[in-house]
Amino acid sequence: MANWYFANNKTEEAERMYKEILKNEPNQTEAACMLGLLYDELGKYQEAKILYDKVYKNTGNIQYRLYSEMDLKRIK
Repeated sequence: MANWYFANNKTEEAERMYKEILKNEPNQTEAACMLGLLYDELGKYQEAKILYDKVYKNTGNIQYRLYSEMDLKRIK
């Protein structure tokens, strides 16, 4: 449902749902990644970077490290 909200530009609802998922399942990779993408769209680069770093740490997937580096450049 959170992804549907995100896809339909209902960002507040999507953010609320992703946060609720992460509250109950802190290592839920998809929710963390999607919330990071949402934060990128909203210009919340610091928040997105934190989530991407977490996903990278949990998965080792270099894609999330790259997302984190891109947000770091946006923050400066």
